Amino acid sequence: MNNKLAKQGLLWSTIERLGTQAIQLLLMLYLGRILGPSSFGYVGMLTLFLSLAQVLIDSGFSAALIRKPERTEKDYSTVFIFNICLSILIYIVLYCSSYYIALFYQIPLLEPLLDILALTVIANGLTLIPKVQLTVDVNFKIQAKSSLIAITSSSIIAITLAALDYGVWSLVFQLLSYSV
Repeated sequence: MNNKLAKQGLLWSTIERLGTQAIQLLLMLYLGRILGPSSFGYVGMLTLFLSLAQVLIDSGFSAALIRKPERTEKDYSTVFIFNICLSILIYIVLYCSSYYIALFYQIPLLEPLLDILALTVIANGLTLIPKVQLTVDVNFKIQAKSSLIAITSSSIIAITLAALDYGVWSLVFQLLSYSV
């Protein structure tokens, strides 16, 4: 990899990180005033399960593909199929567990929230390999633009839903639309 390509990659990675964090911060400040702490608490409780699911889905295969010197289409497709199957399996587990999670926390609303939020697991499983391919190709510009478009559009959805008094669902659909 040449020096110019590395500098461009670093620049676009920085733009992506700073841009998404700035938009996310502004969104959370705005939604925090409208929604209140309970909405954030509910989503935060469920984020624990989603984060664990994401760790299981990645399973190090994406990092292995990035580091592998000679990747074939078969490598990509094998990991892609594995991720999709695992994502669907984890979604089913989360969906079936949502009732018990809501029962454990004694918050009935958590059940439908998790049923919908768990769809992000499938969406993330679908996008993992394309992100790996962009990373391997050192195409951080497309990744940055994609992330900035995703955070901007999902923020608009969240703000609109919050303004229409959808409450915690505005956070749920923000996360779901961001992952798609």
